[in-house]
Amino acid sequence: MITSPTGWVPVDPPGPGAAAAVTGPSTDPEDGTGTPTGWVPAAPTPTAAPAAAPAAPVPADPADPVDPVDPAPTAAAPTADVAPDDAPAAPDDRQPAEVVRDAVLTAPGVVALSGGALGEVATFLPGRRVPGVRLGPGPGDPLEVHVVAAYGTPVAATAAAVRAALAGLPASAGVAGRPVHVVVDDVALPGAPGTDAGAAGPR
Repeated sequence: MITSPTGWVPVDPPGPGAAAAVTGPSTDPEDGTGTPTGWVPAAPTPTAAPAAAPAAPVPADPADPVDPVDPAPTAAAPTADVAPDDAPAAPDDRQPAEVVRDAVLTAPGVVALSGGALGEVATFLPGRRVPGVRLGPGPGDPLEVHVVAAYGTPVAATAAAVRAALAGLPASAGVAGRPVHVVVDDVALPGAPGTDAGAAGPR
């Protein structure tokens, strides 16, 4: 039995002479180079390759475009219905005399305002005048209103309707606390042309 030197394997004998070397003594002599006669280095025993280290994460390139993520849809907040009556009122740019004029024209039995025979009954404003309304500058000054009444309407009823229309005005109109004088300057006859409110006078 041949003892195999560590790390060596026998050479396949090419002929009878080589067979004696393979089957010779248990320990083969070595030649002058340190190589056992009839032996060749054994092939290295394969070993398992070391496990590969996990790959390090690759940082994202800031220059790479990123697909935007659509946000999840959110429910729209309920909106309160605003009624037309709750809408803020437009500012009133009228002067107190103009507010009085518009209120008087809504009174039942009033056809128009009268500026007097010569147009002297009026309140003068910058660039315009309000005929038929005489409103003093002081808060306690009297308010004088001259009107043309509808035919067949009692004078007292017309005056009462004018006072009622003025009583419903807001404090900003400047009428509160003033004495109110209602003068019926004219009566509009049925079928007669419209009366000139600026020139109508007593008849």
